[in-house]
Amino acid sequence: MQYRISKWIAATAITASLMFGFITPADADTATAVRAVQTTNEVIAATGTTDVIPAAQTGHDADSAVIAKVDGSTVDVPKDPSNHVTVTTRTGEQIGIGIPNGDTAHDARTTASGTTVYTDPASGTATAVQATTSGVRVLFALSNRQSTDTFVIPVKVPSGFKLGMDRTGLLKS
Repeated sequence: MQYRISKWIAATAITASLMFGFITPADADTATAVRAVQTTNEVIAATGTTDVIPAAQTGHDADSAVIAKVDGSTVDVPKDPSNHVTVTTRTGEQIGIGIPNGDTAHDARTTASGTTVYTDPASGTATAVQATTSGVRVLFALSNRQSTDTFVIPVKVPSGFKLGMDRTGLLKS
């Protein structure tokens, strides 16, 4: 059994080095864009778009892929996946939601539908973030059966706040 695993690892390493040897930076960028569009299509099929704020109705800056005004609050979706999605409430409190695998994921790609995607080829996953009419939604897409199915999501809440679940199982503060 150990021999088969070693043989598989060696074959995978050779295949990966051959594949990466032929991928130019432009090709890798194209592959990331294609995966972002695929993820967006999967997310839209699952959630619809009726409550998503389209990219044309949002702003952005040097650090933010999307800045959306939502019912007196602001949703700030970062370009860099190692930063948190930040929701600033109308009273000024800030809640931060981390991007799983943010240290290995590619920078944000925002589609016209308003879905921002961070792809992570290392884990075979993608994280999609949508500013919605009621706040923000974070979803995960798995590329294949070998993709990780466990996510660590760092969350920052203001002092005195705590997270809990409502009766439907949704996280609330």
